[in-house]
Amino acid sequence: MKFGDKLSKLRKEKGLSQEGLAEKLEVTRQTVSKWELSQTKPDTDMLVKIADVLEVDVSSLIVDEEKGGKKETISKGYDIDETKPRTWLLVILIILALVISVILINKVVIDKKAKSKEDSWGIFNIFKGFTSDMNKKDFNWNYETNSGTQRGINVTEMLDKVITNNKTNDRKITVVYNNTTTDEPDVIKSLKSNFDEWTDYEVSLDYDEDGYVNKITIEDLKNGSAAAKAESMVNGATQDNEDISVDAFNGPLKVYEGSRMGGFVKVALGSFADSNQKNNGHLITVVYGGNNITDPDAIRNLKSNFDEWTNYEITYSYDNAGYINQATIK
Repeated sequence: MKFGDKLSKLRKEKGLSQEGLAEKLEVTRQTVSKWELSQTKPDTDMLVKIADVLEVDVSSLIVDEEKGGKKETISKGYDIDETKPRTWLLVILIILALVISVILINKVVIDKKAKSKEDSWGIFNIFKGFTSDMNKKDFNWNYETNSGTQRGINVTEMLDKVITNNKTNDRKITVVYNNTTTDEPDVIKSLKSNFDEWTDYEVSLDYDEDGYVNKITIEDLKNGSAAAKAESMVNGATQDNEDISVDAFNGPLKVYEGSRMGGFVKVALGSFADSNQKNNGHLITVVYGGNNITDPDAIRNLKSNFDEWTNYEITYSYDNAGYINQATIK
């Protein structure tokens, strides 16, 4: 029995006219008529609503009985033909056939050309080369970013990477510093204590025949960093000289003013502490976190509050004579 006939039969069994059923379903009588004449069919949501009104299961509306057998249909008259091959299964079979074909072709190529072991990727050699280049770039990047003139803090960070590499990787990296040439992790670790965080060093790289970094040479520079120079100037200018000029006193400290990373702030605190220790005539008050500090040791203890790579702002205030007398850190 077709859907239209079944709908008509069930409607009449409930004692409903087409108009009465249409009213309950909130559709027009013509819509119900078209359903019963099999000119159109309701969507899934409407099927559920019809079943509810007629007090039957949805399945009883969409089962079509023909010649004693049953064939399922869905709400829009769509027959499920179990004899049709499923599309996804066909796609999987096609992909499997392609993969098998490529593997067989690759084997033929390898056998025919009698390639050596290192060329055993066959027709996939193009991917092997690409993967090799990517691995090389990743490997070298860890060290190339710290080559050239580098602060000591960057040098020790790079040495940590070398230590990890030499413990876990077959590609060892040799470190050369002063009279030491080694690829032993423990020896490299002991070298780290030689590098001052804010002093500049020169880092150069050598590569093996495959293009991988295999040697790192670190050299001391004759001149220290700008921060180290500034600290030296403060030390020299303030030592045992309470009558130092305004320019000589303020000049070296100006390098710390403005927006500075925490590592630089720590160097500045060291300079403020040294200045107060050596020049009692012009004390600098450090203002931070609601505290006003002039004691050199207390100023140095502030260093632990600052993260190396976070930005802070240093501003100065001056006394009547023009000397820096306050450094505010935010």
